[in-house]
Amino acid sequence: MPSFDVTRFLEEDEAVKGMDVPYRFGKRFDVRYTLEDGVWFDTDSGKVWCLGFYSKGAFSLNFIFDKLYLPEGSRLYIFNAEGSMVYGPVTSEQNLNRGYFLTDIIKGDNVVIYLFKPAVAKENPVLEISGVVHGYKNIFAGIFKAESGLGSSDSCEKDVACYPDWELESRAVAKTIVGGGNYLCSGALVNNTAQNYRSFFLSAFHCIDINENGAISTTEENDGRNWTFIFNYKKTTCNGSEIASFFSFNGDDIRALWHTTDFALVELSNSPLYNSCVSFLGWDRSGSTPTKGTGIHHPEGDVMKISFDKDKLKETSYGGNSGSYYWKDQIDIGTFEHGSSGSPLLDQNKRVIGQLKGGDPGCSSTKLFWHGCLYRSWTGGGTNSTRLSNWLDPCNTGQVTINTIVYPHITGPSLVCTSGGTFTLHDRPSGTGVTWSKSSNLSYVSGQGTDIYKVKAVSAYT
Repeated sequence: MPSFDVTRFLEEDEAVKGMDVPYRFGKRFDVRYTLEDGVWFDTDSGKVWCLGFYSKGAFSLNFIFDKLYLPEGSRLYIFNAEGSMVYGPVTSEQNLNRGYFLTDIIKGDNVVIYLFKPAVAKENPVLEISGVVHGYKNIFAGIFKAESGLGSSDSCEKDVACYPDWELESRAVAKTIVGGGNYLCSGALVNNTAQNYRSFFLSAFHCIDINENGAISTTEENDGRNWTFIFNYKKTTCNGSEIASFFSFNGDDIRALWHTTDFALVELSNSPLYNSCVSFLGWDRSGSTPTKGTGIHHPEGDVMKISFDKDKLKETSYGGNSGSYYWKDQIDIGTFEHGSSGSPLLDQNKRVIGQLKGGDPGCSSTKLFWHGCLYRSWTGGGTNSTRLSNWLDPCNTGQVTINTIVYPHITGPSLVCTSGGTFTLHDRPSGTGVTWSKSSNLSYVSGQGTDIYKVKAVSAYT
């Protein structure tokens, strides 16, 4: 990739006050590479295509595909030269109708894209890379070191792993790559009254409106439909050095936007339900003044952090807004920074009441921040595309509050032999019942409770 003036970019970023713009971490280069570039070679089971990228001095690289189609059985990986990070496999399950694909961020300035096509594939893959992002800020600072330590965020930030009481809520929060691939925001999956696990994701209007002019251009709309969502990006232990197994999803549809409260509601193109690590946050649209506030977020693209305001919040105006549409808080523990934008604000009952707009970031600041009020966004601008109500209450129930849910899943042995086995239903929604069924050659052992089903085999199987 060509060189550019990193100093100028850093000076531009320093001049941005508050957090009313997403966190810019990279410089995008427009390119055009296809399967005609790179190298093909044969293997016993198919063909492999490789293409290497080097961008001198980059802390990371990520890629924008204008076209990506993978036949069944094909696998795409991206790995760095130092061998510390592998992204993938991307498979045919990730094929999107639009073909646009935004990758995760890969550590280092030297990476290789690797595509395997099996010999039995009935179709040819399609691949066109239209952008490469040179990460000129080190969002991996400290994260991959052997010793414990913080990443790129401020020293007063608190790892969410240090607060196990918030583990359930943290499962809904994701770091998002926005703005065509070189900006970062935060946001979270939210529940709806149908409780049907639709993947609605609440974030900030200004994470789409990159130039902050209050209107969405065609380019911004297209970029807003092609976010990457990275879940479970957090430490495994409090202040530890290991990162949990995180996972990402690509693509979304914009459902509703309203500049007045700075909210954006999008819906992921692919359901995250195959992964039991996700949750869907409850919310409160009553407008009652919260007695305390908590934010879970990804400051400067770092691993997940948590911030607390122990005092009563206040509804005020913000910026050029003349109405009272924002919850104002002053953080007591932790802080917010660039990249935290769009993250959920939760009340004393752990329900979402808004999303982060802006404020005074850093550890030595006033730590005053403003969050768009969810109850104001509920009716928003009065249309389906400018309000939350018809998306989060599709059944028109009139519910004022709803709780966080997770997708139920069953664990147990894949093979039941003479020793038998126990199957457990996890995360059963409240108010629901459970009915277990079995085939005729299994015997049910009673007395194990409604969520546990214990069976013993009449005969062994192979």
